[in-house]
Amino acid sequence: MGETADNKRLVREYLQRCEDGDIARVAEMLAPDLEWWVAGSFPGAGLVPRDVLMGSLGRIGGSLVEPLRFEIECMTAEGDRVAVAARARARRKDGSVYEQAYHMLFFIRDGVIVAGRPYLDTLAFAEQVHGAIVAYPENGKDRE
Repeated sequence: MGETADNKRLVREYLQRCEDGDIARVAEMLAPDLEWWVAGSFPGAGLVPRDVLMGSLGRIGGSLVEPLRFEIECMTAEGDRVAVAARARARRKDGSVYEQAYHMLFFIRDGVIVAGRPYLDTLAFAEQVHGAIVAYPENGKDRE
């Protein structure tokens, strides 16, 4: 396969492992020096440390009664970049539904994801995943 096809396959696998709750495999797919940047102006936006990202993924899975499902609307790849538009949905333990529209930009090098830029409704994410608006201490903003 070519580089772009391999990169698209890696991103599809990443999303599938997120759906499966296979956090150990997700961790293997992310570079140790991962740069994960979340768009938005809520307190948790900005550069998110790898360990904080992994904790957030675990919290999402832990709050659900059914697996998170991504519906990929489109995927485009060029060089080391893969762009994905997708929707995610799952029922939460409290009976509410987690729903999110994403645009994710992944950067890949040597078969691992080295950077990501997810664009989403960050306020809804914070409220649904954390139960409140949060800030990550590592990015210098206070917790609310």
